[in-house]
Amino acid sequence: MSKSPDYEAVMAAEDKAFETLKELSEQMAEECFLLWRYGDGHGGDVLEVVRNAFHERGCTKYVPSTSGRKRIPNTVKTLVFERDAYRCVKCTSYKNLCIDHVYPLSLGGSNEPENLQTLCWKCNSKKSNKVEVAA
Repeated sequence: MSKSPDYEAVMAAEDKAFETLKELSEQMAEECFLLWRYGDGHGGDVLEVVRNAFHERGCTKYVPSTSGRKRIPNTVKTLVFERDAYRCVKCTSYKNLCIDHVYPLSLGGSNEPENLQTLCWKCNSKKSNKVEVAA
């Protein structure tokens, strides 16, 4: 049984649309390098949604892998944000907040609330993977 010409035309149009979307997604990921490098200011939630959407569509060229790194549960993020009154513990800003490890994972830190603090994107990017406890 052969497929109708209409069916083949629709499938060809869908394939072309998918390839266009894939190219645009890869360009967006390349342009958003700082988002991947420094985070989204929402504890990684936005990045997780975007990363999953990219993976579902097979667009993984520019999307960093999260393998080997355990995600901080949303309940723990909320606990830390509430404990720190939704303010950066270094500069007291309330904009572009993210969760930071006091003792970085790369230096043996954990995802326990006692090892987490709220920092704004600017303070977090300056801190890098150093151990700095806010006063």
